[in-house]
Amino acid sequence: MLKSSYNIWNWSTYFCCIFILAFSNLDSTASSSKIT
Repeated sequence: MLKSSYNIWNWSTYFCCIFILAFSNLDSTASSSKIT
């Protein structure tokens, strides 16, 4: 039970990291294209 709960937390943290990374990447791409 504790391990599966930890697994869920691990996955949500992983997803959050991916989302933030993708979002910042998208944001930087948009701003760089806006400059050019």
